[in-house]
Amino acid sequence: MGSRRVLVGLVVWAAAGHAQDGAITTIAGRTPVNGAPVRGFGGDGSAASDSTVALANFVNTCDPNRFEQTSHISVDSKSNIYFADSNNQRIRRIDIGGVIATMAGSGDPPQADSRCQQTGSVGDAGSALASRLFNPSDVIVHPNGNLIIADQQNNRIRQVTPAGVITTIAGSGLHNLYAPGVPATSSPMDWPSSLALDSNGVLYFAELHSNRVGRIGGDGRMATAAGTGFPGYNGDRIAATSAMLSKPAGIAIDRNGLLLIADTGNHRVRRVGPDGVITTIAGSGRQSFCGDGGSATDACLDTPMDVKVDALGNIYIADTGNHRVRRVDSSGIIATVAGAADPGRGPDGVAATSSALNYPSALAVDANNDLYIVDWQNYLIRKLSFGVTAMSAGGIVNGASFAAPVAPGGMISIFGINMGSVTAVEVNGASVPLGAVTSGQINAQLPFETLTGTASAVLVTDSGRSSPISFPVAAANIGIFISPGTQRAIAVNQNGTLNSPDNPESRGRAMVFYVTGVGAVTPAVPTGQATPLDPLTQAVLTPTATVGGAPADVFFAGLVAGFIGFGQINITLPDSATTGEAVPVFFEVAGNRSNTVMVSIR
Repeated sequence: MGSRRVLVGLVVWAAAGHAQDGAITTIAGRTPVNGAPVRGFGGDGSAASDSTVALANFVNTCDPNRFEQTSHISVDSKSNIYFADSNNQRIRRIDIGGVIATMAGSGDPPQADSRCQQTGSVGDAGSALASRLFNPSDVIVHPNGNLIIADQQNNRIRQVTPAGVITTIAGSGLHNLYAPGVPATSSPMDWPSSLALDSNGVLYFAELHSNRVGRIGGDGRMATAAGTGFPGYNGDRIAATSAMLSKPAGIAIDRNGLLLIADTGNHRVRRVGPDGVITTIAGSGRQSFCGDGGSATDACLDTPMDVKVDALGNIYIADTGNHRVRRVDSSGIIATVAGAADPGRGPDGVAATSSALNYPSALAVDANNDLYIVDWQNYLIRKLSFGVTAMSAGGIVNGASFAAPVAPGGMISIFGINMGSVTAVEVNGASVPLGAVTSGQINAQLPFETLTGTASAVLVTDSGRSSPISFPVAAANIGIFISPGTQRAIAVNQNGTLNSPDNPESRGRAMVFYVTGVGAVTPAVPTGQATPLDPLTQAVLTPTATVGGAPADVFFAGLVAGFIGFGQINITLPDSATTGEAVPVFFEVAGNRSNTVMVSIR
């Protein structure tokens, strides 16, 4: 078997893609990437991206043992974005031009007693901008143009007319369980946390403290839609009004008019059917992270605080404790669409699954089926745009090891989303030679002319250019090609046959490893051109080799004739190397260590 046949095989394998499908940006808030959270109030009348927000308190200021404050978000039919800037005691809007403004709330809460029971005026029947909201948690837009506000700690639901006048439409201001059958304005309320309207204009609300979801019917009276008032879980496929909930923080109405509930403390998302029976549609009840790619009902959620639905029937979940947003498709399969394993402030303009979130707590979907995220503890509002071409954060890597840094002249892999229409990749402003181009992965050669340090890449399509991302470049960083799904090196024995457990090589004999990332070579080979057979092209920097814990002699390191960017390293297996079916091998050069691979030695 010759080297050409081996390399053709690995080129095909390396082109396999990784699928994600949304790019993330920040539309409000000033917390810097990988920086400390910035919280406060500012920016009204200017670009929302320059504003400062506070959102909800992480800890209940009235009872530090209860984590029950939240800030929801919504989008109206004109694509204006509204959100509850809770601790700023305001409802704010981001208009279609990206300008932020306060729509309700003076910034001051009402007078309250030591139990946080409102005692002073809330400003009803006056200007919404002069009203005293108390940690508002949600805002939606009625088809008639009124804003409807869950004024959480005022224990009211309020509306703001297009003329800017605010009134109470539910809740007497008394903090207690709402009373079914009572006129809405005469009933106490127990921290209304989330709102939803159905197509008939029926208003639904979730109450955190009473562990119920209620509704206000056409007669203006309260009724229970789900929950008993007692926290817990007593099973599915029972009447929703007999089912126990635990701190329902978010609700939505799906395209069939059915009520969805983020049953936060039960780590589930539930649905009330047309017959009034409740079922779980996501989450097994286990507080953890698991299940992507499988049935949503077998998946693990951690404190899901919101649920929303797009026009295609996809269900989005703010999986808050997992620092992710997850999607349940129409076939019931769950997947992560934003966020990563660890909390943080991830970058913008990249694949959303490569950008960290910090307790995402609320969601909204616009008319284009794009998603908005309250990135709670980053104090940001972020947008997930589907169909946008973007690279993943940290997604430019060595084409063999899939690790950074990359090296001039070597093959690189670029991971991202929606990249199938890419016509060019530019590094530091210059186009690079492309290999395979798929939706999730592009293989290319990094030009030999690329300087070490930090470089910048941009994807080019017929419709425009992606956001740039930066990536590190080293003088050399070797990646060893491996067989798919294994750690076995693509390497040949001295007789030219592929090394394997059934075909080991002997100590003292030669082996050839196929690599990329050897860096500069002599004589120089122009970027984008195949390496000539004569003269032999050698790496300027000679790597060291370790086989089975013993140093090995490297008698050649350079490029493979007839290929672009592919290298080979020829070594003599040391007599002191360990033997076996899986003996570890790695190379080091320019202070960088390659991936560790396995070969068979007898």
